[in-house]
Amino acid sequence: MVTSSSIDTTVTFYSWIYDRYSWISIHVTHMTNQYFLSIVLFTYSIGGILMEMKLELVAIPVTDVDRARDFYKDKVGFNLDHDHTVNEKLRFVQMTPLGSACSICFGIGIANDMKPGCIKGLQMVVKDAQAAYDELKKRGVDITDVDTQVWGKFVRFNDPDGNAWTLQELPPRGQFKV
Repeated sequence: MVTSSSIDTTVTFYSWIYDRYSWISIHVTHMTNQYFLSIVLFTYSIGGILMEMKLELVAIPVTDVDRARDFYKDKVGFNLDHDHTVNEKLRFVQMTPLGSACSICFGIGIANDMKPGCIKGLQMVVKDAQAAYDELKKRGVDITDVDTQVWGKFVRFNDPDGNAWTLQELPPRGQFKV
């Protein structure tokens, strides 16, 4: 076990050899009273180690940067990570849902080749779909009623430009038998 610390962050690494061709690495990150866990299985291929990839930033096309920033911060509850104007042709806003390792970004000069509202199918997992519905409704988000399916419970909403989001409450583990 190796641990490195800074002012607010502690990262702990655990690694085990899984078999002759792979190993498992577990990273526990503690940042200001929040814990993030990432488990990675590294595997040798004929050409060497397969490349680890993580989705960490998704560009969202919007028409009004301030309106989008306020919607995601005040109505949906995302954390505002950055709002930086480089020049009149480049403004970068990055926001992250609480507990997520993936952020969204938008701004001036960001996602210029995409039409605002074209993003569909963005999905986040929540612990309780009804609680998420209640909170977002209270904050003024136009959100669908809870849709219960065998594979989970869902609520959906759009940002002011029509980019579509789904929140899913996963069913209990072991519910599906193969």
